[in-house]
Formats: sequence, C-alpha cells, structure tokens
Amino acid sequence: MKCADIEKIQEAGLITAEQQRQIIDHFKLREEGNKFVVVISFVGAILVACGLILLVAANWDGIPRGVKIAAGLLLMFGAHGAGWYLREVRAIYRKSGEALHLMGSALFLGNIALIGQIYHISSRVPDAFLLWWVGIAALPWLLRSQAQHILCLLAFGLWFGLEINQEGSLIYFGQDEFQILLYALLGLFYLGFGYCLRRTPFADFASATEELGLLGFLAFAFPLT
Repeated sequence: MKCADIEKIQEAGLITAEQQRQIIDHFKLREEGNKFVVVISFVGAILVACGLILLVAANWDGIPRGVKIAAGLLLMFGAHGAGWYLREVRAIYRKSGEALHLMGSALFLGNIALIGQIYHISSRVPDAFLLWWVGIAALPWLLRSQAQHILCLLAFGLWFGLEINQEGSLIYFGQDEFQILLYALLGLFYLGFGYCLRRTPFADFASATEELGLLGFLAFAFPLT
C-alpha cells in the first residue's frame, strides 16, 4: 500500500486525517521518489506561466482589449479545469492537477493586473492583492489542497505587508522598525491558526501552517533581538 492509497481512503471519509498520519507513520509509508515529480510539476507550472506572460508581453501592443481579457480568463479557467480533470476525474495525476490549480490561482492575480492596465484603473496596490486573496480563499477548503492553502497564507501576508505601508490606510505604521514586530506577530497568528486546524476536518493543513508561521516569526523576531 502506498501513501496515495491512504490519502484516497482519507478523502473518501473512511478515516480521519489523524488516522491517516498514524497509519503512514506506523508502516513507514514514504514515497520519497515522488518528491522529485512534485518539485518538477510545480516548477513546470511556474515556468509555463512565465512563458505565457513573456509570449503575451512580446505581442502586447497588437492584441485587442477583448482578446487580452478573453485569453486571460480562458487560461485561468483552463488551468483549473485541467487540474480538476487530472486530480479528481482521472485521479492518477494528482500532483500535476495540483500544480495546474496553483497556476490557475496565480493567473487570477495576472488577470486582475491585466484588467487594471487595460482600463487604466487607478487604485491602491494593496486592494489588488486583497481581491486576489478573497478570490482564492475558498479553494483550499473546496479542493482540500495544502498548496492552495499555503498560497492563500502568502497572499494574505503580501496584502498585509503592502497595507501597513500604504499611506492613509487604517493600519499604516510608517517606515519604521515597528513593522518588523507586526510581521513577527503575523507569524504567531499563523502558528495559532495551525494549532486550531488540528481539531478540525482539515488537520492535514495544520503542520504546513505551523511551519510557515514559525518561519515567519523567527525570521522577523530575530532582528528585534
């Protein structure tokens, strides 16, 4: 039996996330060889997204507005659709499907920037990242995807960092060292959120959330010492 088999049993609701972890630990089920495939899938998704951006940028001025928007939406929904097919319908290319979903979420931010550029929408930069976070916030829970969950945490962190640097913001704290304390507190918030997740049906998100929170807390608390 492989880790993927245990994961399918857990997703079917026959065992809990904690039981899944205990079974994997007890039988030492580790698919080390698949890590390379996972890394290649996510790196490939990033490279494909960058390649598409460069291709569009090279021919930007000659592309009509409607075509730009339609292409952006088609790529975004196409990535999510292909990810759903590979991950849920075929159910044998789960990591590739996960990478495509991640690319679709990244393309959503690209579409926000695209529409803002086409229609010359003058707005606060933090608002674009807030809209991006709100738009992808439900995906981790719907897809039960740890990768999407981490992306959402990073998106929120980006918005938070930009918002506290935006003049006129309700949480504007200027360009001083007090910001470092706020970033460290955000790391603690993520850590506490991870502990709370351990007692929910999404307990498999807990460890990644806690690790990200600890990393952020230590990275920003160290300069304060």
